[in-house]
Amino acid sequence: MKNIIILLILVLFPVVGFSSIDEYKTDVYFANGIQTEDWEARKNARDVLKPAIIDKFGIEYYNNYIEKIDYSYNHTNGLVLDLWESIAQKLNFQELIDAIFDTSHERDLSKQVKAYENSIKDGHKVLVVAHSQGNLFTSEALNSLSSWMQDYFYAVSVASPKAFKIKSDTPHIAFDNDIVPWLGCVYVATDNPNDEVGSIESHAFTYYMGLPSAETNKTTDVAKIKIMDAIDGGLSKLDSLKSQWNIDKSNKADKELLIKVMSLFFRITIN
Repeated sequence: MKNIIILLILVLFPVVGFSSIDEYKTDVYFANGIQTEDWEARKNARDVLKPAIIDKFGIEYYNNYIEKIDYSYNHTNGLVLDLWESIAQKLNFQELIDAIFDTSHERDLSKQVKAYENSIKDGHKVLVVAHSQGNLFTSEALNSLSSWMQDYFYAVSVASPKAFKIKSDTPHIAFDNDIVPWLGCVYVATDNPNDEVGSIESHAFTYYMGLPSAETNKTTDVAKIKIMDAIDGGLSKLDSLKSQWNIDKSNKADKELLIKVMSLFFRITIN
């Protein structure tokens, strides 16, 4: 009888600390590159990436399995300083970053890490679509997470300025004439069918996502298809992960209650 009463209370009055926990959900983030204003990063996340995900997976999947699509913003300090910051990140010159950027770099990074931690603490997985310098920030953020949290984190790399993988299974998409990955010695490249789209113009995240280039108005879906397939693969890997939660068998008297509570919150069947 006691178990039934407690279960009814949990159903009718969910505990605040657990109300948002749902291990079916993934939080998707867009990590921006250099010279990107806040509104541009937000637009890339909500007006470019979000519609593409809904178009790829359908609105039902989106509503059931994607909790949110947000952006992990790193501020721009202008072209020159942004380039210096990227170079220092590529070379792991933390002292140079601290000297030039004071607290701005650490502030952006800490905000990103906190967002990812909160997502995972809510039971969600994290998938980051990182563009250009966003790859460097995403790598730093991942390494700042607790080791167990890193298992619930996946990244898709777009036009990275460094020949590395954020995680060992991170897919990388870059146009063959994009100057940024070319300078970063990234050799895995996607052929850009529009030769008239220049090496700077082809670096834009919007162009990678199939939208018209700024100057020539040319489009191509070749990179977008690869990005969306990479997101699909990432979501599948995240969905296959084991639960963050285990059954506590130390107290036999509470075992039945614990199993039922977990079933209510996480929609899992426990025999």
